[in-house]
Amino acid sequence: MLGLSSASYASGTGQGDIERVSGRRPLIWYAFDEILRLGVLPNDGSEFPDTDSTESLASKGTDVNPINANTGTPSTNLTAMKRQCVAFDGTDDVVIMNSVVTSTNKAGTMLLVFNKSDAANDIVVSEDDTSSSGRFYVKITGAGNANVVMNMGASHNVAKTFTLANRLAAGQDTMILIRRNTTGHVFIYTQNGLAAQNTANADVLAMPTFDFKHIGGATTTDFTGAVGEFAFWDQEISDAGCLAIIDSIKEKWGLVNLP
Repeated sequence: MLGLSSASYASGTGQGDIERVSGRRPLIWYAFDEILRLGVLPNDGSEFPDTDSTESLASKGTDVNPINANTGTPSTNLTAMKRQCVAFDGTDDVVIMNSVVTSTNKAGTMLLVFNKSDAANDIVVSEDDTSSSGRFYVKITGAGNANVVMNMGASHNVAKTFTLANRLAAGQDTMILIRRNTTGHVFIYTQNGLAAQNTANADVLAMPTFDFKHIGGATTTDFTGAVGEFAFWDQEISDAGCLAIIDSIKEKWGLVNLP
């Protein structure tokens, strides 16, 4: 524990914690639990973002790239997770950033805090809201949500599967943290710690960049559940930094270890 109580998070005094503990400000950072506090969308169950207004949620990172559009009916939610989140009903629900985010090089660190309602093959982050174009995506797959699949992007159209040490139990608040260095080596963490790594596969090493614009499902593999927080650092965060982020997120979101 890092000494920041859930009360301090709720009051807003702990809101910058992943930046503090990692020692780096994320490039992109959407803290969906702050929507009500910031007055962006004041009602539980509101469409997010509201297509009938100019409301949006700006990134808290160095790139303020806002989420300002959607498809389907993603909505604010106060009960699906331990803190406010955005809910996706599995029918083409996606929230969309104003522009595609592309990493500077192979290195990057991506954080997802979510609750997945089922064990279907669901995309959580994608470049263009589909899994058939060959563009970048992160998908949770396998019996009991045992795998993270990354599609390496249109210029290197290969999907690689990382089998986790612990299953991402359906209905349980959880997190994945994807860390990649400048040579392409990938390490994937859950709240239990390091859960998978790939340091030799040529296809994994060859993926050129992270490229993403959408959070939620996609037209061919819908996400059913909720997302509470998303962040991306345009660099590799060290193993120690990743473990500090995990401790911070576990406290903030009340996560317990996966089975």
